[in-house]
Parts: sequence; structure tokens; C-alpha cells
Amino acid sequence: MRAGACRLAHRQATPAMASSAAAVADPATTHPALYPHGLTSLSAGTHPTCTAPAILARLTAPVAGPLPASGSAFVCPRALAYSLDALPKRWDMVVAHASVGILLHHTGLDAVLVVRQFRPAVWECVRAEEAAAATSAAGVGGGSDASALGAAAPPPHPPPPPALSAGLTFELCAGILDKPALSARAVAAEEVAEECGFGVDPGALEEVASFRTAIGISGAPHTIFYAAVTDDDRLPPGAGVGGGVGGEEAIETLALPWAGVAAFLADPALARSAGLMYALAWLAARRGGAAARGGGG
Repeated sequence: MRAGACRLAHRQATPAMASSAAAVADPATTHPALYPHGLTSLSAGTHPTCTAPAILARLTAPVAGPLPASGSAFVCPRALAYSLDALPKRWDMVVAHASVGILLHHTGLDAVLVVRQFRPAVWECVRAEEAAAATSAAGVGGGSDASALGAAAPPPHPPPPPALSAGLTFELCAGILDKPALSARAVAAEEVAEECGFGVDPGALEEVASFRTAIGISGAPHTIFYAAVTDDDRLPPGAGVGGGVGGEEAIETLALPWAGVAAFLADPALARSAGLMYALAWLAARRGGAAARGGGG
């Protein structure tokens, strides 16, 4: 994630923490719709303000506008001019950072660790899609594609904005490669510690795949690593391990039990990243092969 962002982490259990966790209501019980397929929050006891219900209570709806004159530290719009069969062409793109994602399998829980956060871009896409549907229903020209890009006339009676929960996404623990002094594996291990509170050896991370993302508009490389963890790998409280470092983001760490993975993958109502979907399919194939040989997952 971005440097200085708020991180969630598990912590080594202590009596005081156990007492605190016991005093916090389980969000999966109070808000079951936010925790389908057996998902449980591993943040409720240590960072209750970063559970999904608390995050939603802290948010306001995004308002779209132009990029500031100073530009962005994370994306850079650019137009590429080229030719095809001597015909001039232009392709609009966004230059973005390379990134890493980490698939964490907690073998003690037999669960995959998933992170959840509010993605304004996803919420805005849902809002635009609903506005496009209203435009079409009202018979206003422009079409869904134009409406989604803000080029169509608004409907006479715009629909209300979607619930903020429409912007909550399920993803791998991940981060951008914006620290030139660190290798991709080092960044991945740092993200695991900062987001999920586990210590992993960078050299022990297994590379799953490397591919290009958003190839129509970006093409930035993304590498997925895998690590198996247990409670013995949890880090004690300290700098960079939970506690909302920087306070710029709020990220919830979730445990997805392996028994719920198939239903999770098949649920179209959930906003899930492509990297997470690929990684879960990869782990399912790996476990299937191991089971066929009589081995463990």
C-alpha cells in the first residue's frame, strides 16, 4: 500500500488484549451481510475502528473532480501517438507503479488472509453504472459507455448514490514498488508485517506468478507471492505493526476459511480484485494436486 498508510495487524495475544477483544462485539454477528462465506475479522479486537462497519461510519461519499495542477504521486495520465498502416493513432494510458500481492495461508486456521478496504474508484464506477441505467431507462441518449465516462446528459431524476459499502473490496495483502532500495520480495515482506502483522522471511516467499495489470490503460507489472503462516509468525506490537500508521487508509484483515473459498469465488455480489481471484484459484489447484498425492494443503 501507499507509504504512510494506515495498516492493520494481528498482535501477539496478551491477557489485556484478550480482555479488550472480548469487550468488542463481533462485527460478523452484528453485521452478517458484510461477512459472507464464513469471513471473520481479525482486526476487531485490536483495531475496532478498522472493521468494515466502523470504516463505513467514518467515510463520506467521494466527489469527483479534476486532478490537481500538481499532478498525482500514484498515476500519470499520458497520451501515446503512433501509427498503424501509416494511419495516425492515439492511445490514452495511465503510468502506474509496479506492485506486489501476497497470498497468505494461515495453516492453523486453514484460512486465507484477505484484506478489505474502501476503494473510491470502485464506488464511483458503481455510481456511474447506476446513473447510466437511470439515463437509459429515462430515454436520454448517450449510452452506458458515455455515461460511465461522464459524457452523457444526466437523467432527469438521478438515482441516489450507492451505499458506501459498494466501494468495499476484497484483495490480497499488497503494495506498490515505490522504494527503489528494496527488492520486490522485501516490499512484500514489509507489507505482510504492516498490513497483516505476520513476520515472513523475504527469501522464503514463493513466487506464484508475474503478469501485467490493466493492460488497456496501464500495463504495470504485478507479482504475486505465497507464504504459509501460523500464529507463531505473529509479530508483537510495535512501530509499523498495526496502530494506524499515518492514518491515510483504513484496512481490515479478514480470515476466509478454506471451506468458504469456492462460494466466495462464485459470488458476483462481492468486489474482489483479479489478483485475489487468481491467487485463490492457484491455491485451489495446488491443494488439489497435493491431496491427490496424499499430502497436505
